[in-house]
Amino acid sequence: MMHTDIQNILPDPSRDAYKKLKTQHPYNILSKYAKALGEKYPGKLEGIISESRDGISRGLIGYAFYIVAAIGRGYSYRLLEATPTTATMYPLRITLFEKHTHELPGVSDYLDFDNVLYEIFRAEFTQTLLVNLVIQVDGYNESRRE
Repeated sequence: MMHTDIQNILPDPSRDAYKKLKTQHPYNILSKYAKALGEKYPGKLEGIISESRDGISRGLIGYAFYIVAAIGRGYSYRLLEATPTTATMYPLRITLFEKHTHELPGVSDYLDFDNVLYEIFRAEFTQTLLVNLVIQVDGYNESRRE
Protein backbone atom coordinates (compact mmCIF):
# COMPACT_ATOMS: atom_id res chain seq x y z
CA MET A 1 0.00 0.00 0.00
CA MET A 2 1.36 3.40 -1.01
CA HIS A 3 0.92 6.27 1.47
CA THR A 4 0.98 9.57 -0.34
CA ASP A 5 -0.62 11.94 2.15
CA ILE A 6 1.62 11.49 5.18
CA GLN A 7 1.01 15.03 6.43
CA ASN A 8 -2.59 14.13 7.29
CA ILE A 9 -1.51 11.60 9.91
CA LEU A 10 0.83 14.03 11.67
CA PRO A 11 -0.57 15.87 14.71
CA ASP A 12 -1.79 19.41 14.32
CA PRO A 13 -2.30 20.87 17.80
CA SER A 14 -4.83 23.61 18.10
CA ARG A 15 -3.59 27.08 18.94
CA ASP A 16 -4.93 26.82 22.51
CA ALA A 17 -3.39 23.39 23.09
CA TYR A 18 -0.07 24.58 21.69
CA LYS A 19 -0.04 27.68 23.90
CA LYS A 20 -0.93 25.62 26.99
CA LEU A 21 1.77 23.03 26.31
CA LYS A 22 4.31 25.76 25.64
CA THR A 23 3.69 27.42 29.03
CA GLN A 24 4.01 24.03 30.73
CA HIS A 25 7.31 23.19 29.07
CA PRO A 26 10.23 22.83 31.53
CA TYR A 27 12.36 25.33 29.59
CA ASN A 28 9.69 28.02 29.85
CA ILE A 29 9.16 27.40 33.56
CA LEU A 30 12.90 27.70 34.15
CA SER A 31 12.86 30.88 32.04
CA LYS A 32 10.45 32.51 34.51
CA TYR A 33 12.98 31.97 37.28
CA ALA A 34 15.86 33.20 35.11
CA LYS A 35 13.92 36.35 34.24
CA ALA A 36 13.05 37.00 37.91
CA LEU A 37 16.70 36.61 38.90
CA GLY A 38 17.83 39.16 36.31
CA GLU A 39 15.09 41.60 37.30
CA LYS A 40 15.82 41.30 41.04
CA TYR A 41 19.60 41.75 40.60
CA PRO A 42 20.05 43.75 37.36
CA GLY A 43 23.63 43.92 36.16
CA LYS A 44 24.72 41.56 38.94
CA LEU A 45 23.10 38.14 38.52
CA GLU A 46 21.23 36.40 35.76
CA GLY A 47 19.84 32.96 35.15
CA ILE A 48 20.99 30.99 32.13
CA ILE A 49 19.40 27.78 30.91
CA SER A 50 21.39 25.39 28.77
CA GLU A 51 20.48 22.11 27.18
CA SER A 52 22.04 19.06 28.74
CA ARG A 53 22.29 15.44 27.70
CA ASP A 54 23.67 12.45 29.51
CA GLY A 55 23.81 8.71 29.05
CA ILE A 56 21.17 8.08 31.69
CA SER A 57 18.52 10.08 29.82
CA ARG A 58 19.08 8.09 26.61
CA GLY A 59 19.84 11.28 24.68
CA LEU A 60 16.72 13.12 25.81
CA ILE A 61 17.14 16.88 26.15
CA GLY A 62 17.27 18.14 29.70
CA TYR A 63 18.01 21.59 31.01
CA ALA A 64 20.67 22.94 33.36
CA PHE A 65 20.01 26.17 35.28
CA TYR A 66 23.05 28.36 35.95
CA ILE A 67 23.30 31.45 38.12
CA VAL A 68 25.77 33.79 36.43
CA ALA A 69 27.45 36.58 38.38
CA ALA A 70 28.96 39.64 36.69
CA ILE A 71 32.45 39.06 38.06
CA GLY A 72 35.29 39.45 35.56
CA ARG A 73 34.33 37.46 32.50
CA GLY A 74 31.47 35.91 34.41
CA TYR A 75 31.22 33.34 37.13
CA SER A 76 28.58 30.65 36.79
CA TYR A 77 27.16 28.22 39.31
CA ARG A 78 25.15 25.22 38.10
CA LEU A 79 22.23 25.10 40.50
CA LEU A 80 20.20 22.25 39.03
CA GLU A 81 19.42 20.02 36.12
CA ALA A 82 15.99 18.86 35.02
CA THR A 83 16.01 15.80 32.80
CA PRO A 84 12.99 14.00 31.36
CA THR A 85 12.75 10.30 32.13
CA THR A 86 10.63 9.56 29.03
CA ALA A 87 10.20 11.10 25.59
CA THR A 88 7.46 13.39 26.96
CA MET A 89 8.00 16.62 28.93
CA TYR A 90 7.22 14.94 32.24
CA PRO A 91 8.11 13.23 34.51
CA LEU A 92 11.43 14.93 35.22
CA ARG A 93 14.42 13.89 37.27
CA ILE A 94 15.82 16.88 39.21
CA THR A 95 19.47 16.96 40.24
CA LEU A 96 20.40 19.69 42.71
CA PHE A 97 24.00 20.88 43.03
CA GLU A 98 24.25 22.10 46.61
CA LYS A 99 27.08 21.21 48.96
CA HIS A 100 26.71 17.66 47.68
CA THR A 101 25.02 16.72 44.44
CA HIS A 102 21.78 14.88 45.05
CA GLU A 103 18.69 13.83 43.20
CA LEU A 104 15.32 15.11 44.35
CA PRO A 105 12.13 13.08 44.10
CA GLY A 106 10.92 13.16 40.50
CA VAL A 107 8.27 15.61 39.39
CA SER A 108 5.25 14.34 37.51
CA ASP A 109 3.91 17.52 35.91
CA TYR A 110 4.47 21.24 35.41
CA LEU A 111 2.82 22.18 38.74
CA ASP A 112 5.14 19.84 40.65
CA PHE A 113 8.09 21.26 38.75
CA ASP A 114 7.15 24.86 39.52
CA ASN A 115 6.65 23.98 43.19
CA VAL A 116 10.03 22.22 43.40
CA LEU A 117 11.75 25.22 41.82
CA TYR A 118 9.98 27.56 44.21
CA GLU A 119 11.24 25.50 47.16
CA ILE A 120 14.78 25.36 45.74
CA PHE A 121 14.92 29.14 45.42
CA ARG A 122 13.46 29.58 48.92
CA ALA A 123 15.96 27.15 50.44
CA GLU A 124 18.60 28.51 52.79
CA PHE A 125 21.41 27.24 50.57
CA THR A 126 20.14 29.11 47.50
CA GLN A 127 19.34 32.26 49.46
CA THR A 128 22.87 32.29 50.91
CA LEU A 129 24.38 31.60 47.50
CA LEU A 130 22.51 34.53 45.92
CA VAL A 131 23.48 36.98 48.67
CA ASN A 132 27.12 35.88 48.54
CA LEU A 133 27.24 36.28 44.78
CA VAL A 134 25.72 39.77 44.94
CA ILE A 135 28.29 40.75 47.59
CA GLN A 136 31.10 39.37 45.40
CA VAL A 137 29.85 41.32 42.38
CA ASP A 138 29.67 44.51 44.45
CA GLY A 139 33.19 43.90 45.79
CA TYR A 140 34.52 43.25 42.30
CA ASN A 141 32.89 46.42 40.94
CA GLU A 142 34.19 48.52 43.84
CA SER A 143 37.75 47.25 43.31
CA ARG A 144 37.55 48.30 39.66
CA ARG A 145 36.55 51.87 40.58
CA GLU A 146 39.48 52.43 42.90
